[in-house]
Amino acid sequence: MKTKEAILDLFSLNNQKVYSMRQIDSWLLKYKFLYQKIMKLPFHQNIVARKTLAQLSPFSVDNNLFMILYQDLETVSGFHSYENYFKQELKQYHKIKSSKSAVKKWVQKNESLGAEIFVQFQIDYFNYNTIKEHLKVLINPSEKLEIHINHKDFTHTIEFLDIFN
Repeated sequence: MKTKEAILDLFSLNNQKVYSMRQIDSWLLKYKFLYQKIMKLPFHQNIVARKTLAQLSPFSVDNNLFMILYQDLETVSGFHSYENYFKQELKQYHKIKSSKSAVKKWVQKNESLGAEIFVQFQIDYFNYNTIKEHLKVLINPSEKLEIHINHKDFTHTIEFLDIFN
């Protein structure tokens, strides 16, 4: 399957451009082989460097856009994989939140996630300018291409990060 078809397939999944993580993960799985195939081609390093689509010639614009879409959505999916962990940690936090010493230990345990790793997640995806309730994935700033992901898919992540703010 060609990259243009893969891109059209993604955008046909949802008319309102608010996607669920189930849709995103399904699309990533469906096009994983295509992504891996393109990664083996020369010039893919340009895409990784995040240059604008106009600067990415010898690759087709469709290949470049597909690679950028795939990489950005794969990153979001990676962040989403922490949802169950955050759910469990929030249960623990709510049990101990009245004990300063227990909370201190809990914060120390989760500090690298809440204050380091997921800081970039907040910066990159908590931009509610366009559709206020959903996470915004800015795929290509120069082309103003955005995908919005339902914030309910990140309920525990958001609550977890609120504790660290």
